[in-house]
Amino acid sequence: MREYILWQDDFSVGVAVIDSQHQKLLQVINAFLYNVEEGAAREAIEESLAEMIRYTEYHFYTEQLLLEPHPDFLAHLNQHWQLIKKTKQIQCDFLAGKVMTNEVFDFLISWLKNHILGTDQVYFTYLRAKDLLPK
Repeated sequence: MREYILWQDDFSVGVAVIDSQHQKLLQVINAFLYNVEEGAAREAIEESLAEMIRYTEYHFYTEQLLLEPHPDFLAHLNQHWQLIKKTKQIQCDFLAGKVMTNEVFDFLISWLKNHILGTDQVYFTYLRAKDLLPK
């Protein structure tokens, strides 16, 4: 299967559970994008999209529990909810028969890279420096 976004050491935030979940998130996003690009059966695309949303929500819940002590936690939470809102809109559009475009690919890949390499890195670095992460 083609991988549209590959795990890079730079993605590591230094928290094993989050790094593991980020790797899994890459896998489910890659599976969804692969199904779309390869023209998989509608049911397969629908299921991979639903799995991507489910896993994203699960991951965000885990991450939010760790990030809550950060003073800008609500801004991070808002970024998470914006992604969930966007992916659910993608799902609604797909269920309504709209064709997936390259914009969907570009959005998912750039959002994930920017969020992990940007926001997540900043937040986890701050919490580690303040000794606010669980041991």
